[in-house]
Amino acid sequence: TIDSVGKTVDVSAASGESVTVIGSLDGKEAVVQSFTKDATTASGGAPSDISAVAFDGGDGTVANPYVIMKVQQLHAMNNDLDAHYILGQNIDASGTTSWNGGDGFDPIGEGQFPEFTGSLDGDGYVVDGLHINRPSENEVGLIGANNGDVSNIGVVNADVTGGDYSVGGLVGLNHDGTVTESYSTASVSGADSVGGLVGYNDGGTLSDSY
Repeated sequence: TIDSVGKTVDVSAASGESVTVIGSLDGKEAVVQSFTKDATTASGGAPSDISAVAFDGGDGTVANPYVIMKVQQLHAMNNDLDAHYILGQNIDASGTTSWNGGDGFDPIGEGQFPEFTGSLDGDGYVVDGLHINRPSENEVGLIGANNGDVSNIGVVNADVTGGDYSVGGLVGLNHDGTVTESYSTASVSGADSVGGLVGYNDGGTLSDSY
């Protein structure tokens, strides 16, 4: 159990063992992160190292979104795809080049089911140096599949490689989601439905973005 904002907890676990980190503040407790240790570990501080990192504030609601200050917290969005998040500073993602044996960052919402249904407000900040190398996977990007709201965020100095379709720097598949006031200068490659910002827009809304 952690009892202060921004505190980092290192947890040891055997392969297959589940670990849950509980945050306690003002007498109230909530699950911060939950993991199952897999048979392999990633280098460079990837969350699959089973290092549980709490968010830097917030409770995941619209009124009080989780505050993200580091790339590990960005990755931890995969643990709660319908929560609400906001960046608290520019995110250095350059370490993701060594994550997961070179595969890099795991897209948030890895595929249409499950997809990201919450919100991510970049608050004008950028994700810098993101690396994703997943040529056998579809719906690849910082957010793999979006059915939520993404706004006010930039993706810069990124290298994103996906598979047959829906590969984007910010969003791979925008499935009924919204992307507003956001941009990407990422280098993106894939076979079909590839875009620097969004790979494929399926019923979603894009505005004031490039």
